[in-house]
Amino acid sequence: MAQPLLKKRRLDEASIQDARKTIKVFNDIRATLSSLDNETVKQQRQQLNLLRAENATLKQQVSERDALNQQMEELQTESQLLREENATLKQQVNESDARNQQLKQELQTERQQRVIKQEAHDVHLSRSDVELSKLKLVLRGVVCVAKQGGAPPHYQAVAMEKMHKMSQRVAAIKKEWQTYAARMAHLVSHLQLEKRNPNSNQCHNFAWIEENALLNRMGMYIEANKDRQEIVVLMERNAGSQTQERKQIQLQLQRQDCIETSQAELVEVYNIVAPFRVKALEGQQGVRAKQAIPIGTVIGEYTGTVYTEQEFKEVFDETNEANIRNVYAFDLMVGQDRLVIDGYNDKKHNPLICINDCRMNIDDELPSNSDEEKWNTEFRTCYIDGFPRVFVVCCKNIQAKQPLSIFYGNDYGIVVRNLKQQDLARAKISALIDDDILQILGYDQGRQGVPEMYILE
Repeated sequence: MAQPLLKKRRLDEASIQDARKTIKVFNDIRATLSSLDNETVKQQRQQLNLLRAENATLKQQVSERDALNQQMEELQTESQLLREENATLKQQVNESDARNQQLKQELQTERQQRVIKQEAHDVHLSRSDVELSKLKLVLRGVVCVAKQGGAPPHYQAVAMEKMHKMSQRVAAIKKEWQTYAARMAHLVSHLQLEKRNPNSNQCHNFAWIEENALLNRMGMYIEANKDRQEIVVLMERNAGSQTQERKQIQLQLQRQDCIETSQAELVEVYNIVAPFRVKALEGQQGVRAKQAIPIGTVIGEYTGTVYTEQEFKEVFDETNEANIRNVYAFDLMVGQDRLVIDGYNDKKHNPLICINDCRMNIDDELPSNSDEEKWNTEFRTCYIDGFPRVFVVCCKNIQAKQPLSIFYGNDYGIVVRNLKQQDLARAKISALIDDDILQILGYDQGRQGVPEMYILE
């Protein structure tokens, strides 16, 4: 009996093992099914979220489209209003054009009627009235010539290079010489002084400066004023109050040896009051030093509009400015060409133009001994790359408030006398032409729109 029981027990254990395996398989299957269910739920949730997002996007698009449709409707309404307004404006413009055309026709008709009336009036003018009108017109011209002293300058006769204050012919001459100087730079100096006769009456009785020392000072002045609006002057730093009788200046300066000051702080134009050494200059203008200026200082340049001699004659000869222009004209030679600097044209901007002659009696051919004492500046011409420029240089020490004096040459007195005679003649003729004569001629000095040639001074 023991063996069957043992066998049965073994069978029960085998059944239990099979049952356990079966349970394990079942659990595995259930776990697998549970996992599959979770994955499916997860996928379905993801799909649901995507559908929700897509639904929100669609709603937003629908909302935006509704807003766009609303804007389109508003724009269409506004466009329709603008079309209607434009149509109204066009109609108003057409009506205005029609009105203007009608006014033009009326104005043209009125002008034609006025011309017809004027022609009818002119026809009825007698021959004597016409001749009287012509005579008045001629007399007006005579009055203007008498008052103004002649015709104005013929500026249109000469083509100008306005940027460089010279005629086109002078500009061409300058370019030729600069080209030549560049070609001969290895032989010819960049700066050259004009050769002067020691016995010339334009020079002092003593040679107060050596040529290279003067060139040195001119070169520093030119370099200091390159591309500058305000003119500056270089003065020897330790010149002190050296006497005018010192030996000839030979020292060449460096830039650090000089004091730089503006020309406006160095010299000034002033009105000459009585009593003055030269009585004829009382009431005129002159130039004086505002501070002490040492000998050898280049004060500035004699500037103006540059013409050839022939061009200067074409512009100013036999005009009402001929004499005054000759007073301030400076002659130069460039090769075979004679040039003229019209200093009067730059009088407002260059005080050196107002430096007076040193002679007490302008009719004297040469300065006297007393004139020599007052003669403290000189014109010196320097050729820069072959083209001349004129500088004013102190030939003596000049004290503060002392007038600047120069010698303009023996022909200067003749020019000044001619100018005085012209002014006197104009004054006498003007005195004969009083306001009563002007009224008889039908001349109204205060009238606007009168041609310049008929404007009386």
